[in-house]
Amino acid sequence: EVMVNTSLHQAVKTPAPALTVDAVSPEGYIEAAHQEGHRFLFATQFHPEFYWNREDDDHSAAIFKAFVGACR
Repeated sequence: EVMVNTSLHQAVKTPAPALTVDAVSPEGYIEAAHQEGHRFLFATQFHPEFYWNREDDDHSAAIFKAFVGACR
């Protein structure tokens, strides 16, 4: 269980068949998904880049650092 900073006015209802859903909110919103076979394909409904440097949010830091590493 991870706290996310979602402020949705739109959300994914049905993901593409190739995506694997990784996280769902208690309300049923898809919060994260990925697709195998790509260098980096990880989709989020929340904004890990806003909290990547907070000491109390290791998950956002890991997501953001993985993205930066894939961009290098």
